[in-house]
Amino acid sequence: MAQFGSVLQEMQVRKFRANRELRKRRLAAITTKAQAEAYVAEVRAKLRAAYAPKDACDPAPKITGTIELPDCFIDRIIYFSMPDFPVSALLYRPKKIEGRVPGIALFSGHSRTGKAAPKYQQACRNFVQLGCIVIAPDPVGQGERCQFRRDDLPTASLSTVTEHNAFNRKLVGLGDHFGSIRANDCRKAIDVLLMRSDVDPARIGINGISGGGTMTTIVSMLEDRVTAAAPGCYVTTWLRNVENELPVDAEQTPTGAATDGGEMADLLIAAAPRPLRILGAKEDFFDIRGGQEAYEEVRHIYRLLGAEDRVSFTVSPGGHGYDRPMRESAVEFFQKTFGLPGTPEEREEEPLPDEQLFCAPGGRTIDLPGTQDLHAVLLERLEQIISMRPTLAPEELRRRVAQLLKIELPLQEPSYRVLRPRIDDGKLVSRFAVETEPGLPVTMQVFLPGEYKFVLGKYDDVLLYLPHQDSVKELNTEPLPEERLCIGLDYRGIGESLPAGCDQNCRDFFGLYLCDYHFASLGLLTGEEFFSGRVRDALAAVALLRVKGTKNITLTGKGIGLYVAVFAAFLDPQVKLLIPEGEPPLSYADGIRRKFDPIPQSMIPYGILKLTDVDQLAELALKNGIHK
Repeated sequence: MAQFGSVLQEMQVRKFRANRELRKRRLAAITTKAQAEAYVAEVRAKLRAAYAPKDACDPAPKITGTIELPDCFIDRIIYFSMPDFPVSALLYRPKKIEGRVPGIALFSGHSRTGKAAPKYQQACRNFVQLGCIVIAPDPVGQGERCQFRRDDLPTASLSTVTEHNAFNRKLVGLGDHFGSIRANDCRKAIDVLLMRSDVDPARIGINGISGGGTMTTIVSMLEDRVTAAAPGCYVTTWLRNVENELPVDAEQTPTGAATDGGEMADLLIAAAPRPLRILGAKEDFFDIRGGQEAYEEVRHIYRLLGAEDRVSFTVSPGGHGYDRPMRESAVEFFQKTFGLPGTPEEREEEPLPDEQLFCAPGGRTIDLPGTQDLHAVLLERLEQIISMRPTLAPEELRRRVAQLLKIELPLQEPSYRVLRPRIDDGKLVSRFAVETEPGLPVTMQVFLPGEYKFVLGKYDDVLLYLPHQDSVKELNTEPLPEERLCIGLDYRGIGESLPAGCDQNCRDFFGLYLCDYHFASLGLLTGEEFFSGRVRDALAAVALLRVKGTKNITLTGKGIGLYVAVFAAFLDPQVKLLIPEGEPPLSYADGIRRKFDPIPQSMIPYGILKLTDVDQLAELALKNGIHK
């Protein structure tokens, strides 16, 4: 068990609780309509910037087949959300249409079959029975839009959520995130609806649960063309997610949104006073207490805007999922909002088999001729970013990298603790905990042959080792250099501070949806990058050793630890860098060029490729040191 396995979690809880208290004060100070309008405009601008639109293109929808049912037709459609990037979608339309009717976009949750999941088919049929035209697109990684083939993967397959997070690894280095890709797909679905002469542009609704509830919330905030929104099984608070140790999907962490009192409810407030129904489930893992708290915040703003009757919150029995009570609540909301006849009571329909709903031959959009998958889209974006990257002198590049990581140099002497020694494989190791942030100790393991000490001494020559997973275990398996003292640094989230919780059903450090990813995503949400903290840990250890009198410090590492070593050595030109022979860190660009990027999100600074790459930094840092 890690000695400091809970420190990262508790640090995040403290930060999000402090942000929550700031939020309470901000909202309490909003007491007039003018103040409410100003707040709506503020959060709308902030959040729209986080989900910036992608390449503009004509969706060019094409019907690949039509299914006739007793009450409706289902058109199988392919449209484009970016040039040559196809989206499979189903368009349900009533058999009898008089004049213009409401259009509703239903966004799928994380079902492997996407739009074809029986509960989503049923929801679409419910809206058709109201007289609406409904479009249901497949999300990336689901239904017909899996972007990986078996040979592309390190394991047999990815789940729908982990495929999303796999792409987010690539997007982070480019200064983007997966939520913007998903939002773009969904906004183009609204384009397709509005291209129809029988859809009323004044009555456009959006609905979905889970990942679809996420997109309903985001698209409502982004789109002035939306008339009404009903997100389900998503709305809570970011604080509740953090307190409950719940890793969330890449699209659910808008960059920098949880700052200055920002919270999830702002995504809904940004669309005020649009008609809104929040659909909750009593036993959802998205904490229903947070749903109630978010609703009260939204209702406060709506009340000041004179539109309290436009926002509602219903809680269905059961857990996470689009079950009948929630579907009927959504129907009742749109029926009332759009002034439609009929009843919200569901008429159960027999779902169609997946194969019958395929829009692309064989049910795979990546096999469509003349199109490209998301890998190819991101490769084009990568090469464009590299071609536009500035050429900077080393000192200016150092300043810009420190600015990107929000690290102020030089670091001041950190406080430290003297810990009890560690015995590993019969060897005694002296231990000291460097507090790089209040309440966040990271351990230095000092390898003094045959002894241990309770005093951090003055050393002539130190090799500071940044591990792949655990400095003691790794250094005990390799011969230590005789000419210098070896010190291992278990930076945050590694070794003795490896998180003790957050994982779901397994302890795979490199899992796409587990503890290391969780803290990396929280860093993006708060604008305090996890990787930046790791580099700061290394620089703080260097600063402490230097204060104690050590003059010659060489940074080295293994695996992911080399990323920390390279950045720290580059930022501190007095430090030497040693890269083990044949083990240079994979460049961020080459990670993107691979179908599956093996570099953890926690080791990729947001937007780094707009400025530099790790191989360039290593080359510059090595000029101060040696390469063995």
